[in-house]
Amino acid sequence: MGKQTASSMAADVTGTIAQCRTKHDDLGSLTDESFPMYTAMITAHLRAMEASRPDAIVVDPFAKELAGDAGLELFALTNKWSAQPDPTTMLAVRTRSLDEALAQRDPKIQQIVILAAGLDTRAYRLETLKKCHVLEVDMCRDVLERKQKIMREANAPLMAKQVDYIVADLTNDFWQTQLIEKGFNPKAPTFWCLEGLLYYLTRDSIVKVIKTIDALSAPTSVMWLDMCGHAFVNEAAGTLVHLRYGENDPLHGVLSLIDWDLELLTKLGEPGTLYGREWQPMTVSNTNEPILWFFVRGTKPHRDTS
Repeated sequence: MGKQTASSMAADVTGTIAQCRTKHDDLGSLTDESFPMYTAMITAHLRAMEASRPDAIVVDPFAKELAGDAGLELFALTNKWSAQPDPTTMLAVRTRSLDEALAQRDPKIQQIVILAAGLDTRAYRLETLKKCHVLEVDMCRDVLERKQKIMREANAPLMAKQVDYIVADLTNDFWQTQLIEKGFNPKAPTFWCLEGLLYYLTRDSIVKVIKTIDALSAPTSVMWLDMCGHAFVNEAAGTLVHLRYGENDPLHGVLSLIDWDLELLTKLGEPGTLYGREWQPMTVSNTNEPILWFFVRGTKPHRDTS
């Protein structure tokens, strides 16, 4: 973001956020500072755009209603200041990868925790979760309450056996207690979803989150996450996307601080085809260098402690 546009962007942000807050009763806490917590509405809008394509690789029947006009308005705001290509495919590929990882998990794993859940609808749209207890954690009460209200009004049938919502800040030490209060069983294997999360955290916060996950996880638990490269963090500096952390080798970085078996599922950095969809990587604006993006799966092994 050039200095010459910084004041224009700030004015746009303030104006659009004020309009959204006035027009939408459930967005009363939306401010310039809290904007990152509402990116779930942009993500829902992108899922709705994907679902409308004849070649959709992800179909979320609830996304359009969840995003609403506010999702469109917030997306238009962020997209105006982005030099990157249409992000719909990026979000679709990420969503599809996690959907497939959930479908391919050991069926004995029936406890699913979605961190920074936002407007995630997997508990309502994935048949592979029909025997599962899904626990959704997000720090934005507005977003979780918006989702529950819209799903109730739509009479959306729950695919999962049970879903519980937890309003919590992952950077504090209390969310694990809140999980257990909602019926989380640390003795049962868990599938942890960290979709679109880690690059918004500092390294210290990531360490705290993954060590908490490790402490709460029984052997054979699984963790799915995506991680961006360093260049994406630098590219986003000065824009509405508040990215804080990236790695170019996620198998040997912060994740190696916990004793899990790590597997690189996908490395996105070159043009290619994924799930039948042509993929063009994002690039650094001033050098055209491709921006790396990774999907990683970790499994907690049985360790001989004798």
